[in-house]
Amino acid sequence: MYRKNFPILLVSSFIIIGSILRIYHLDYNSFWLDEAATHVFTQQSLGDYWQLLSNLGEVHPPLFYIVEKIVLPFGTSEFLYRLFPAIFGIATIPLFYFIGKKMVNGPVGIVMAALITFSPFHIQYSQDARMYTMLLFITSVALIFYLEAIRSNNTKYWLLFGIASALAIWTHFMAFIIIGALFMYALWYQVKEKNRPTNLLLSIVVMVALLSPLLIIIKGLFFNRITSAPTWGYTGDLFLVKSVIILFSNNPLSFVFFAVLLCLGTAWLFFEYRKTFGFIFFLVVITIVTGFILSYRMPIDPRYFIFLLPFLYAIMASASLPFLQKFSEPAVVIIFVVLLMCVWSPQLYGYYNTQVNEDWRAASLFMKNNAKTNDIIIIMPDYNQYPFDFYYNNSSYGTIQINTALKDDLTRIDAQRCKNRVSAYILVTGDLRSVDRSGEAISWIGSSRVTEIRNFNGVHVGKITSNC
Repeated sequence: MYRKNFPILLVSSFIIIGSILRIYHLDYNSFWLDEAATHVFTQQSLGDYWQLLSNLGEVHPPLFYIVEKIVLPFGTSEFLYRLFPAIFGIATIPLFYFIGKKMVNGPVGIVMAALITFSPFHIQYSQDARMYTMLLFITSVALIFYLEAIRSNNTKYWLLFGIASALAIWTHFMAFIIIGALFMYALWYQVKEKNRPTNLLLSIVVMVALLSPLLIIIKGLFFNRITSAPTWGYTGDLFLVKSVIILFSNNPLSFVFFAVLLCLGTAWLFFEYRKTFGFIFFLVVITIVTGFILSYRMPIDPRYFIFLLPFLYAIMASASLPFLQKFSEPAVVIIFVVLLMCVWSPQLYGYYNTQVNEDWRAASLFMKNNAKTNDIIIIMPDYNQYPFDFYYNNSSYGTIQINTALKDDLTRIDAQRCKNRVSAYILVTGDLRSVDRSGEAISWIGSSRVTEIRNFNGVHVGKITSNC
């Protein structure tokens, strides 16, 4: 009886622990640029956002923002905006158990659930008012339907996979990569097994039909993105290095521990679960190679590929398989869970006690306490107005706010400062480098004209102090 209930008890405990880890300090970190954009876009009507998306003024599909609208009647705090990402993060924990159980076996599923429960990477994005945990949740649901559809070739599961695939792409366009890879593998598998691909094609038709409103926009966004070199993100080798650091952690002990798990799990799957190994290897390689190529043509960040976690964690969890042949299942699983907790605890402690985002909350408070009536506040680059305005309303304090990225504007504002005998503050982040390609504005700020006063975790606050 105990062995029968062991997975249920352990996964249930992971859900409870995972809930605590994702709700605790949910509003501790300041909003950063992208989270503030969530606030702005959630406030818009669906029609206005669709128009913005159609005009290529935004790059993310609207499903996440539609979900976020549910919290608006209750307020617009950091906690409320981050609540749904936390809920999606918590709900993903049992899904990883089912994925591991279907791909390998029950014990691997339990270790996968433990990995996602204590993952600092997943916890951080469960506390981020963006769509990444929602993307992982939906692609995990899609993967469960997919695994059942591959096994049984049942029409119902192929239809459910098609629906879930469409929802994933309505959440983030990068889901196209993993969904496309899954369809490619399914087509090869159907040919190999000499099955008629009727259900597979039906799944594709359902997905395309549900995506039909987005298809023209996707085409326009894609070609718009690849027509010029990316101005931010990680390119080529740097994309791969950053992805490895996120997976293994930049802590040397954690890096070695997870690298060993990955190597051991890969070897064991190759020799004992060759079919599962081929499936995971194909999907991971296709996704990473696609990301590597795209990184040279459009902005790419490893967080866009959060949907790879089920496959990578399945490999790591498979490192428990050789031990399961010699020792009891509960003992092996509990030892693995304890090791995970010990390895990740220092990183989690640091996360919960450190601002990981640019601290616009503290920067705005500094301006509230220091800027006087008619003083000028310059926000650079201009889109940083989103996080600043979330915390600061210049009309309430009688200040003049100017959002820019141009050197000429700085020169004009300096003259205005002297004429009106007021102070002028500059709030700038490293994002300015991606906008000020000539470097003129950066050089102007770096000259003796500006004195840096404070640095709020990447939000540099300076004051123009040149003689008038």
